[in-house]
Amino acid sequence: MYFFAARDQVQHEKFADAQQSLTKGAEANAQDADLLIAMYQLPQADDAWKKKTETLISTAAAEFKETVDRMQQYIDEADDLNRSESAEALQAMFCNQ
Repeated sequence: MYFFAARDQVQHEKFADAQQSLTKGAEANAQDADLLIAMYQLPQADDAWKKKTETLISTAAAEFKETVDRMQQYIDEADDLNRSESAEALQAMFCNQ
């Protein structure tokens, strides 16, 4: 919701409104990759916004990596083919593959 509102606001050059929408979106879900990309690409962003966005992106990337690593460990430790294939399917879904 916030992501799409921000896209519309950017198209209408309402950058301050877009920034508010993106901030609310990040508060609701700081792991939304599309939202984080929109934050990074926000026109006329000041240095504080850029730093905040980079911090959010770094945090989200670390959390994604941790989740993928845990999934891979589960796959590696699976004691049968069926369990391994199920874990691989879940990992692929998580990674949008």
